[in-house]
Amino acid sequence: MDPEVSEWTAPRRAELDELEEQLVRQPDQVRAEQDEIVVGASPPAQVGGRAVPLVPHRRDSPDETALPGAYRRILAVVRAVGGPV
Repeated sequence: MDPEVSEWTAPRRAELDELEEQLVRQPDQVRAEQDEIVVGASPPAQVGGRAVPLVPHRRDSPDETALPGAYRRILAVVRAVGGPV
């Protein structure tokens, strides 16, 4: 290959390789963001005549204290019964 052509094509080839890598990663990133939007936008369900989110909002605390009071009460009832309610 002509050295001048090689001098021009090598950087372009590197740019195209990087672009290809970005395009390969992009569908996974888009799907992950779509999943976050779906979870965050889930319509509320009716429980006891009240609207409650199907998935509670995420917080920094991963334990039970991060859950709303209604969810903690449900967990307490399930524990008291000792199985599925």
